[in-house]
Amino acid sequence: METTSISFETTKQFSSLFLSYINQISELDSFYDSFPSHERLIASSNAYSKVNREVLVTQLETQYAEIETSDFVRSNIQSLRGDNTFTITTGHQLNLATGPLFFIFKILTTIQLAEELKEKEPNKHFVPVFWMASEDHDFDEINHFHLFGKQYTWETNQTGAVGRFNTTGIKEVINNLPEAIPILEEAYSKKSLSEATRYLVNELFQEYGLVILDPDNKELKECFSPIMEQELIEQPSEEIIKKTSSRLESLGHKAQVHPRPINLFYLSKEGRNRIVVENDHYKVLNTPITFSSSEIINELKSRPDNFSPNVILRPVYQQKILPNLSYIGGPGELAYWFQLKGVFDHYQIDFPALVARNFGMIIPPTIRKKMDKFKLSNEMIFESFHSLKSKHMLSEGQDINLEEEIHNFQIAFSKIAIKGTNIDPSLKAAMEAEWQRLEKQLNGIEKRFKKAEERKHETSLKQLESIKEKLFPNGGLQERHDNIFNYLLNHPSLIKELKENMKGLNFTFSLFDL
Repeated sequence: METTSISFETTKQFSSLFLSYINQISELDSFYDSFPSHERLIASSNAYSKVNREVLVTQLETQYAEIETSDFVRSNIQSLRGDNTFTITTGHQLNLATGPLFFIFKILTTIQLAEELKEKEPNKHFVPVFWMASEDHDFDEINHFHLFGKQYTWETNQTGAVGRFNTTGIKEVINNLPEAIPILEEAYSKKSLSEATRYLVNELFQEYGLVILDPDNKELKECFSPIMEQELIEQPSEEIIKKTSSRLESLGHKAQVHPRPINLFYLSKEGRNRIVVENDHYKVLNTPITFSSSEIINELKSRPDNFSPNVILRPVYQQKILPNLSYIGGPGELAYWFQLKGVFDHYQIDFPALVARNFGMIIPPTIRKKMDKFKLSNEMIFESFHSLKSKHMLSEGQDINLEEEIHNFQIAFSKIAIKGTNIDPSLKAAMEAEWQRLEKQLNGIEKRFKKAEERKHETSLKQLESIKEKLFPNGGLQERHDNIFNYLLNHPSLIKELKENMKGLNFTFSLFDL
């Protein structure tokens, strides 16, 4: 595999907020602690606050009790008991079959950064962690994947936290694939979506020591319950986030998340529903469930697993239960983390270093050959198809632009019009109308020339269009659409090669040539 890098700016695919962060524009400094470097990450571990490591390890052991994994993973789990072990974390929804490629890129970035830190500081351990967003309830975002040019979708009437969904119906989706993929067949024979995702991610990454954590856990939430209690009673987060969001927006950046008075959901057979206060009682929306103040605190203490943090508090939960130095995310994730620092400060929880995941595009040999044929540079492929088509037509065909000729016609006609108006000024309006008619005819001729030229190069233009569609499915980045198995089936070493060509701290966009 050969890898080349281009700047984020060249791709024209990233927000001004993300680019400002990557370029370390000082106006964003107050929204995070420090820009990540290996040295800063290692130094931050020296003053790291305590977490309940025994509870963390015990729950990980329980979650891994019925799954075969590598000695490396087992060793990493046990190392978390020691005060000299820290985590590097990424998280994501439980996408079917891993969903789009960036799911894989996030995890590989996490693994790579952990390895780089270990190399620089051998006396400490750095464990890569994948946080399963098992409590998320946005089912429509995870129930499909794109493979072999087709979308495959899992339909189910289940509601609530998706990690608790049983996998009924997924096997039918997998069986409809044109090619058997045993790892998917085995994964979705598990009972729940959480179990299936853990199996699949473990099979893909266990050799690198990746630890997979399901936060939908009573004992782990007990560690977080004091913060949830404060959120229920005092409700501090909303006002903090509003102030931070206002500051971001004053800089011209859009807020990604919008806080609620209570940033918790309640998990029940009714689903995952918001908690609100109405008439001095706590009500679970869209359910008959209500609590008095004392009742909801008793419920929290006895069944903390019935409470689920939303997007505002989920990161705080993560940092409360993990000795975590860094969070790996994409532009949208980092954008909402910028809104959260005040909440972390309020709860006196360490704010992690925010690391942008690796971004990239996989270029199969057939596509690279076509790019070379059309003399498309790595930068040019980010141009619009219209721009590439125009350049190709200009290089391969005749110059069919009549701008110069139309201009010459206009000069000649202007002389005629002057003569006419000198004879009779009332002819001016007629002359202008005649010019408009002639200009329209000339533009029509130019359009016919262009269509004729396009017909002449129809085959090559279709090939050019196929390059754009392969690298930018539906007009978007490949990594946000294609599934890893599009490439992994014919290139079994792909994940290993991608890892070898990634950096833990990489602030460019990569092109991976297979």
